[in-house]
Amino acid sequence: MDREIIKYEVKELKKHINNVTNNKYISEIGDVLRSFEDRISRLEELRIKMRPRDMQGEVIKEICLEWGISRDEMFSRSRKSNYVQARQTAIHIFWKYELYPTKRALGLYFGFDHSTVIWALDKAQDIMSVDLHYKSRVNAVEDRVFNKELNFKEIRTNEQD
Repeated sequence: MDREIIKYEVKELKKHINNVTNNKYISEIGDVLRSFEDRISRLEELRIKMRPRDMQGEVIKEICLEWGISRDEMFSRSRKSNYVQARQTAIHIFWKYELYPTKRALGLYFGFDHSTVIWALDKAQDIMSVDLHYKSRVNAVEDRVFNKELNFKEIRTNEQD
C-alpha cells in the first residue's frame, strides 16, 4: 500500500465514524465503532511498518559488499555458491523485514517464481541454523542496513506462509 492511500483511508474511516456517531441507531454504533477502530489501528500499523522505497537497494548494496560480488552478479542466473548465498540472503532479509508483500512479488524482483523464493527462504534458514559464520554475515548486513539511524524491528520471525 502506498502511504497516501493509507492516510486517505484513515481519514475517511475517521470521518465515517463521526457520521455514525451522529446517527440515531445507537445499538449499532458500538459494533461499528469497534470495527472501524480495529481497521484504523491496522492501517496505522501498516503505515508505521512501511519502508522507504530505496531500502531494497540499500540491502542489495550491503549484501554485495559483504559477499564481494557486483549487483549484476547478484541478479545473474549463475549457480556459483557465492552468488546463490548472496541471493538467498537478500530474499531472506527482504521477507523478514517485509520489503515485499508476497513471495510472488519478491520472486519477480529477482526474476524467479514464488517456489524459488520459498526454497531460498528455507535454505537460508537451514544454513543459518548450522553455519554460525553465515549467520553472522547475515546479521552484519541487517545491522548495517536496519540499525543505522532508524531502529527497525524485525517484523516476520520464523513464520511460514
